[in-house]
Amino acid sequence: MLRGLNQIIQLKVILSCPEVSRRLALKALEISEDPEKRKVMSQLIAPFMRPYILGHDIKSSFESADNLQQQKDVSIIFDYAGEYATTDLEREKNLEYYHKSIGDTEHPSVRYFAIKYTGIVNAELLGQTSLNSTEKKTLEIELERVTSLCQLASDKKKTLFIDAEGFNEETRILGHVKTLLPQFNKKEALIYPTFQMYRKDSIERLLELKRQSDEEDFICSAKIVNGAYHANDSRLFPDQLCTKKEDSHANFLEALHIAAENKIDTVVATHNPSLMEAAVKLKFPRMTLGQLYGMETSIPQSYTAKNRLLYGVSGDKEITMPYFLRRIVEHTESSPQILESRIGFLKKHLIETFLSPWK
Repeated sequence: MLRGLNQIIQLKVILSCPEVSRRLALKALEISEDPEKRKVMSQLIAPFMRPYILGHDIKSSFESADNLQQQKDVSIIFDYAGEYATTDLEREKNLEYYHKSIGDTEHPSVRYFAIKYTGIVNAELLGQTSLNSTEKKTLEIELERVTSLCQLASDKKKTLFIDAEGFNEETRILGHVKTLLPQFNKKEALIYPTFQMYRKDSIERLLELKRQSDEEDFICSAKIVNGAYHANDSRLFPDQLCTKKEDSHANFLEALHIAAENKIDTVVATHNPSLMEAAVKLKFPRMTLGQLYGMETSIPQSYTAKNRLLYGVSGDKEITMPYFLRRIVEHTESSPQILESRIGFLKKHLIETFLSPWK
């Protein structure tokens, strides 16, 4: 029993790192040129990915989003999975995907989009505390990509959610987002920065944003999450993060009350039943509930599509597979059975079938 638990913990740490997940997925795709082996791999992976993925291209993703919105009475957040791009070519490709999807005019009901800074901005530059003049100039140019997406979203009357990233990158990301909010959140909340409650400074950062919104007269908005990179971040920044889940949850509950008391436009993104219940009990009309498509739990029927959001992932297999590998071991605390079955699948099929041939 203890050995099995240790294996689960080790696997969660490995897959929590986006770059590791990315490499595992790419290796799985490159494992053989044999069409039959590729077919077997696809058949193994596809059923497990399908409930979590909108589609592997923009067209099919929008079609799925339209259907889901009608079937489930929710609003879909179009979530492109490209993150931690390592080359200029990848970042340009991701930027093009964002421009095409956010600029879409054929599916007006899909108006929420998630963007990942590390998909279009050099993550190494985002994570460095000290940059030389050349690096600063490069970073400024790449950050303009985010600004251009915000402008496009504003022009098309779309809403953008700035996804959580690793601790190193997130500090600079929030700093940049705070320069955009006075322009784009003037009349309504179009841009939502994310606050990860496993950070010890999460409440301080949220209150600081509220103070800025009061001083500069824009609408304060926030997405509240426990956090998506704890296993990886805790190894690198142990003193900066909550060491107990209970402490992260306490921050989460405090953030909910701060949001309600200060009338902050808020998206509460959690799969934890008690945190979800706490948000619902506040009865704050500007508080929206969000979960991951394929992992959603019960949201009260009183919440209509206007304030029920599902993150639907889009992108080709090279980027959705690593996303899937990382996400599959997250957001499962509400159902140990789901965690056990997912870990079993990963161990049996991914580790044994895909990893052993190229150890």
